Amino acid sequence: MTLAANHAGIPHRRNAARVRLRIPADFLTLDGHRKCWLEDLSSSGARLRIEPPPAKGASGFLNFCGTETFGTVVWAWEKTCGMAFDEELPHDTVVALRRMADDIPDFERLRHTQAIRDWVEGRGRIIVSG
Repeated sequence: MTLAANHAGIPHRRNAARVRLRIPADFLTLDGHRKCWLEDLSSSGARLRIEPPPAKGASGFLNFCGTETFGTVVWAWEKTCGMAFDEELPHDTVVALRRMADDIPDFERLRHTQAIRDWVEGRGRIIVSG
């Protein structure tokens, strides 16, 4: 385990190497649902671009590219936060997501289609951002 610091200089522990991404995600906490960007990912956590970021210690559910995981915000600064996952993601999942990040336009179309399908089937609601 290595000690690293976020942009604000706050130390935190990073368990695994991260891959840089920029893929859309959804973050759900007790405060509500927000769209965000998954900027980087490892098997043990992620960095999210989210406005405003949830407070340190907030627990939440992160959904991206068909992957769902629970975790806790370990740091928050300006428009980003770091999240530690409750259970590690498989290495193969992280590698597959890195490949998927290169094909975001197609993924966005699929994500939109899935959101509509969820709404029609009563599993979600469409949130329009503007």
